[in-house]
Amino acid sequence: MSEQCLICFRYIFSTANTETLPPNHQIALSPDPTSHHKSTAMASLGDIKRQLSVLMDSIKTQGFKFEDAMPEEMQDHFQEMTALAEARAYITDMEARQKDLQAANVDLQVQLQAKQAEVDDQPTEFKALKVDLQQAGRHVDYWKDMLEHEERRANSFERKLAEAVRLQSVADDDARKISRLESQAKDYEAMAFKLLEENRRLADQYETEHDETLKLIEEKEDTATALRNYANKLEADAVQVDEHSEQVEDTLGSIIDTLEQQTQSAAEVANAKSAMFYSQRDFNDKLLSTLVSELTPLGRFYDQITGILGVYQNVIKDLTDPRSRTFYFPETLDSLLDGANDQLVVYQEVCHSVRNDPDIQRYGLAQEAVFARVDAIADVAARLSTNLHAFKADVSGYLDRLSNDSGACSRHESGLLTPTQSSASSRTSAFSFASLSKRFPLP
Repeated sequence: MSEQCLICFRYIFSTANTETLPPNHQIALSPDPTSHHKSTAMASLGDIKRQLSVLMDSIKTQGFKFEDAMPEEMQDHFQEMTALAEARAYITDMEARQKDLQAANVDLQVQLQAKQAEVDDQPTEFKALKVDLQQAGRHVDYWKDMLEHEERRANSFERKLAEAVRLQSVADDDARKISRLESQAKDYEAMAFKLLEENRRLADQYETEHDETLKLIEEKEDTATALRNYANKLEADAVQVDEHSEQVEDTLGSIIDTLEQQTQSAAEVANAKSAMFYSQRDFNDKLLSTLVSELTPLGRFYDQITGILGVYQNVIKDLTDPRSRTFYFPETLDSLLDGANDQLVVYQEVCHSVRNDPDIQRYGLAQEAVFARVDAIADVAARLSTNLHAFKADVSGYLDRLSNDSGACSRHESGLLTPTQSSASSRTSAFSFASLSKRFPLP
């Protein structure tokens, strides 16, 4: 790659002339008797060399190739440089072969002279060796002819290669120009087609808009005529209005005074209503907060009651199911009953603390109606808790009597009751439990 770059630079310098360089960088290629012009040309050439050196360093530093940084107008020169480098390599090879042949020829000449000296010094019986020497001389002449022939072939190949490179470069330039022109022709054809379609569309649009514009002009003229007539009428009305303006001003003044008085009265009424509204809203907020505080423990109480009823439901299901083998209360029943009682205690404490607020007691009827309903719900909760405790005691007594009945069931070591009688005994137990549950109806 570096060899090709050097060849390219040499080609650029060798082909530089006053037509390709700008006026301030022209290089004198012919001798000039004036030393001033010669020093200016040399200084310009040195500047160009330094600029090219800096450019090559920048290309190598950024990791690019010389072919990537080369402009399009130098691509043809680069191809010519490549072909020229190949031709020079071939010429170098031929020169090396020529040197080898010349060295071989020199060796043969030395050997020939040595053999000739030996022949001259040898006796008569070695005269036959002259024939060999003559043969060797003819062999040398043959190789000389071959060398000259190869040199002529090399020169011919070099001329043909240079001509082929030139013709190929011209052909490549023509092919690229043809391809570029074909591409441009296609682009121009497509652009012409688009412009033709756009012109047709604009012509149609112009005709349509022209007709619409004519219609709008007619409508605007009619509107202008109507506006002129209306303006004339307004001028006549304005004259009549001016005549009655004083009377209107007097009437308007009296109306404004009346409105000011009414506005002041309305503002006073609105302020009073606003104060009453804010006071009522504050009371409603406090009342709502009080109700939430009281109903929260009642809600938790009914959550506990839901769990207790679930336990009782399972016990009743076991007692009425003839296939059930065990009857017992789970350990969580007592904790559920105690939790329900605790929530009732919390409710009483909350009621005692929040109902002593003077702001709540200020509105007697509203406060009494709401709290009476809440107290009724709390009374139902208290009776329900009492009935559930009594229900547990009666069911426990029933299970104890059932366990003491030797014909009904037997007790295992675990303390659970296991039925031993037939389905008739189960029906008797279910009937007794049903009669027990009727004693404690829910409120």
